[in-house]
Amino acid sequence: MKPICFILRAWLAIVIVLGLLACQGSISQPAPSLSGEPTVTTPPAGTTPPTTPPHRIPSTFISPHTIPPQACLLADLPIINGTLSQLHRFAWSPTGDGLAYVGPAEPADSLTGPLMLVAAPRFDTPQPLASSAAGDPTWSPDGSQIAFVAFRSNDQLSTIITITVNGGPDLHDLLPGDMARTDPGTGYKAIDGWLDERLVVLTNCGTGCRRPWYLDFRKSTMELIFPLSLQGVSYAWSPDRTAVVVTSGANHQIGVISDMGREISWLSGHGAPDPAWTPFWTFFADWSPDSSRFLFLRQPDNASEPPELWVWNIRTGEGSPLLSGVIAARWSPRGDSIAFLTLGQPRLTPDGSWQGVVTTPQGPNPLGLGLYQYPEGKIITLFEIGKVDLDYNFLVESIQSFAPLWSPDGRQLVYYDGMGRAWILLVDELSQYELLTRRSSTDEAKWSPDGRKLAIATSGRLRIFAIPCSP
Repeated sequence: MKPICFILRAWLAIVIVLGLLACQGSISQPAPSLSGEPTVTTPPAGTTPPTTPPHRIPSTFISPHTIPPQACLLADLPIINGTLSQLHRFAWSPTGDGLAYVGPAEPADSLTGPLMLVAAPRFDTPQPLASSAAGDPTWSPDGSQIAFVAFRSNDQLSTIITITVNGGPDLHDLLPGDMARTDPGTGYKAIDGWLDERLVVLTNCGTGCRRPWYLDFRKSTMELIFPLSLQGVSYAWSPDRTAVVVTSGANHQIGVISDMGREISWLSGHGAPDPAWTPFWTFFADWSPDSSRFLFLRQPDNASEPPELWVWNIRTGEGSPLLSGVIAARWSPRGDSIAFLTLGQPRLTPDGSWQGVVTTPQGPNPLGLGLYQYPEGKIITLFEIGKVDLDYNFLVESIQSFAPLWSPDGRQLVYYDGMGRAWILLVDELSQYELLTRRSSTDEAKWSPDGRKLAIATSGRLRIFAIPCSP
């Protein structure tokens, strides 16, 4: 539900054909500040940090060693090839012993398909649950029900349906009749989460605008969460759901709504309390697992300099820079490290500290994958995963879709090389192996809650892996 422009599509197309190179290592960062947030130092005036030969990550970075594959393919299933407005196509059950997904479109040119269920241990015997599913299968917290976006053929409207998983078919349309007519068109719907007795549902409020509601399915009522109708807005809830980051794609700015207040506190762009932040684009990256901080990217609005990775402290209302040259980042579930992507040739100070990146106009520029230790302020490792023939003029928010994906225990992550292949990085051992599957920029990947299985939806196929292989 983030706006995507033509330039972004061109940028992403080039990223996914990058070549994987094997260069990696570790360097030290400055000590953290007294406030507990890492700081970035600058070299003395008149000095130039040493650099390595152009277009290569320094040889002092040690590559992760490659080991034999540790994953086994459990199932390879047909799945709907595309969904309406980027709805999700599958979801794991809370215990990880079931997976709901939208099967192949019926008919082939339709945007809906049957809601299917596969279960442990093999996940290779599909069970049909319902028809006309459009996407966003969402499990109830106890795993007894599944909500999903459906399309009613009789009135051509999207709606929300729940189904009981066990005990026979028990379908309930939560928006019967004209309740589903939430906009002048087909009544766009998306599901953003399931609370105890409510769903968080998004509806259409104009071009590029999504409005969040609480849908109480026992009272059959919808309550507007925020009285906001901003164009090009998306929402990122904190893990404890006490705060939300609001992203305005039209102006590339982000704001915060905390303590479930009704006002947005803008960090940058129009409405920012600090005038120094007005000429910057900001892009949300990820929440910390304890909901106390979030990561974002900051870049001059004329794209004259590389973006910087920053961390914002919700409690103090202050931000601190972490690394320059970062284009995507995700916090580990353990909260002790951050996986990030860099674009450009790394620059180091004489003592080996990170100083930023240097880019060549129109490239080629190296794309690197690194691990940053937080809050110590140390880069654990950095290795090159490809090159790109563009520069920071093409940085946009949706590049975050290329960020590595952590397993729930924080010990593994999946990333993709320049040939479209998936790799598993074992974080503690700094070893890696190839996962035999392909992907594109529109594919989905999700770990099971126990971190022992990984599902990846590619073009028309859903592949489920056991990681490591079951005995």
